[in-house]
Amino acid sequence: MKKLIFFLILLPFSLTAQVTDNFEDGNITGWTESYTGRWAASDVNPITGSYSLHHIYNSSTSYHDQISYDISSINVGEGTTVWKFQVKHGYNPTSGNNWGVYLFADNNASQMAADSINNAYVVGVNYTGGSDDTLRLWKIISGSATELIKTNIDWEDSVGTSIAAGFEITRTSEGSWELKVDTDGGFDNLISKGTAVNSEFTNSNYFGVYYKYTSSADQKLWFDDFELSQTNTPPTIKNVETVNDTILHVIFSEEIEQTSAETVSNYSITPSITIKSATLSSADTVTLSVSNMTTNDYTLIVDNVKDLKGLPMDNVSFNFSYSMPASFGDVVINEIMADPTPAVGLPEYEYLEIFNNFDYNVNLTDWSLCIGDKIKTFPSITLKPDSFLIICSTSAYDSLKQYGNTLALIGSTDLTNSGKTIILKDKSDNEISKVSYTTAWYHNTDKDEGGWSIERIDPDNTCGAINNWTASIDEKGGTPGEINSVDAPNIDTQAPVLESIKVMNDKELLLTFSEPLKTGIA
Repeated sequence: MKKLIFFLILLPFSLTAQVTDNFEDGNITGWTESYTGRWAASDVNPITGSYSLHHIYNSSTSYHDQISYDISSINVGEGTTVWKFQVKHGYNPTSGNNWGVYLFADNNASQMAADSINNAYVVGVNYTGGSDDTLRLWKIISGSATELIKTNIDWEDSVGTSIAAGFEITRTSEGSWELKVDTDGGFDNLISKGTAVNSEFTNSNYFGVYYKYTSSADQKLWFDDFELSQTNTPPTIKNVETVNDTILHVIFSEEIEQTSAETVSNYSITPSITIKSATLSSADTVTLSVSNMTTNDYTLIVDNVKDLKGLPMDNVSFNFSYSMPASFGDVVINEIMADPTPAVGLPEYEYLEIFNNFDYNVNLTDWSLCIGDKIKTFPSITLKPDSFLIICSTSAYDSLKQYGNTLALIGSTDLTNSGKTIILKDKSDNEISKVSYTTAWYHNTDKDEGGWSIERIDPDNTCGAINNWTASIDEKGGTPGEINSVDAPNIDTQAPVLESIKVMNDKELLLTFSEPLKTGIA
């Protein structure tokens, strides 16, 4: 009988490692106990065969005991890992009588307890001190448990104290989990009881069993037919990060072999992108230098890149997008409702509107909107070409969303009636649009009393300031989410004027002009 033996099976595209122990040799050599003499390969009521791992300590007080085995030779990030075992608990579970199987953990048996600081994944019943007897899978981060899978198995009702339940738990290299259980014992009738995705912790150092008991319920946990196997699979693509229009970072699921990683012919990008070079920039990341990308959706195909065990990828594809960075004026502040009272026809709320005047989608994620000294950060959101985004307060959102794409981002009184400077910046803090409005921008002393928005006349004119804004002429008082009522060509024909020069130091001068200047030319 093989006992705790690692062996390799060579297959065309996979490699299998395995650990087994059915305790039929009558010892627990290789296992580490939290306290010596509390576990044994016992012939007392074994689950199968002549022996099972059994808690044998007769305790006069309530306590907990653990036992672990070193599984650091298995890396859960390199393939699909499968745990199989059987558990029998000869006492109905309670908050004080429970158990957990540590599938993998940072630390050994000495730290495999619910009140210990450990990182792990644990399957068990009432492990966190509850008393509903439900079988669950938890992740443990720094000793704090979070439920990943809650099954419909009530251990007391579905399994009981006289038989064991068989387990098969699967984890893919990407962190997809599945929990299967045979409540009749063995592995012939395994039924899926839940799935989850989590890869927050990957250090597979130790496997183990935890048992918490009262003085009358010790010696009542059995464990048997342990099998831990892994089928190693080729690398996969975890992510593609676009640094700029010519540099990509390709992040793989595991460490990869350098020669295949740096072979340019192993990569292709459609549509119509040329791979110029490939460099292994870290153990699991390749930096690709490519021909200029424009705003578009792309597909990266990787073939024959190998992991450190020589397993090659086979035409694995990954879809990603690239958005060209916006320049000043590509997205413009297009309409401002600073004084909504008294309402003319729109809901009585402040709002401002931005417009994508660019030919491509603009990713606004982590952009900022500065209103006076207040800075608001955009969530993950994309603005399509020739489209509008209404920006308002949380209280205004439900009333304004009927007019188009709406985002609750600003406060209900951020847009002061008398005026304010508003700046839209990209995530690199570059100015994309800027206005400093006043009541003079209405050009109408009746409408500046409230209920009317001010609208940009020509979105292509980013320098017109007061001469490119005026009060809305729409009967509602504004045009949130649609073309401005005053929209018309209004070309800026006046060159900027140098207004002042300030000496900053012996090497720098500060020049102030009458209007914004174009980035890259000024």
